[in-house]
Amino acid sequence: MAENKLKNHFYKVIFGDDTKAGKLFDILLFIAISFSVLIVMLNSVVKLHLEYGSLFLTIEWIITIL
Repeated sequence: MAENKLKNHFYKVIFGDDTKAGKLFDILLFIAISFSVLIVMLNSVVKLHLEYGSLFLTIEWIITIL
């Protein structure tokens, strides 16, 4: 029973935007996606890739796992 309540809560947060938690989730997801795109763009610059490539890869994996 409690498992269903938890599932319903997560469903409302992830797929709904009519709650504060849902809006916050949407904003944080947008920020994470934007940051990920920025990292990929920076990694495509050869000079930055040579110097920070492993850092960019690590950041990308962290964002992907989250």
